[in-house]
Amino acid sequence: MNHKLPLLLTLLMPLITTAQSDSQQTYIISGRVVSALTGNPIPYCQITYKRNSNTRGTDGDSLGNFTLSKLTAGSYNLSFKAIGYSDTDTTITLTDHDITNRNWPVRTTCTALSQDSALIDIRANRIKLFLQSGDPPVRYTSDKRFSKKYRVTFYDFGDLIIHNYDCLVAYNQTVFKYLDQTYGRKWRTSFRPDVPGYK
Repeated sequence: MNHKLPLLLTLLMPLITTAQSDSQQTYIISGRVVSALTGNPIPYCQITYKRNSNTRGTDGDSLGNFTLSKLTAGSYNLSFKAIGYSDTDTTITLTDHDITNRNWPVRTTCTALSQDSALIDIRANRIKLFLQSGDPPVRYTSDKRFSKKYRVTFYDFGDLIIHNYDCLVAYNQTVFKYLDQTYGRKWRTSFRPDVPGYK
């Protein structure tokens, strides 16, 4: 009998381990990946999460939403990657509840188009506003009058994909602030509403 007990325990150990694993509490991390610059959602961001030596990943949807499920309690390193944005890492600790409906900000990499480049253009009196109106580009009859009156040039990317769209928005919004400070709000009455960043 004594010889059979170790054998019996050896046979039962995988079943006991599996039962403990199946009963272990799991959690969810979810939310929306957004631009730290504008708060706009970032579509199709790549999200990887690492715990100890195990790394897994998923992709956000077209609205920046993602869900990481079947996670056990502990600390996870989350990494967010998207074209036109800086890789962003954060550490999150799961204890006894899910972390859901949270915004996860990702830093924008702005070079040619940025708040700083807009201020440089304003000081140099070569103010621009950038559009992405489709193909063919949309022209408003009021564009020429607006450009002449407020000394602003419209540049239209048509249907080209702009990976750093948030940078374009940041540039435009800096120009909007300048126009408000210089002309009050009257410029808005004759302004086309489809310029990115305009509210």
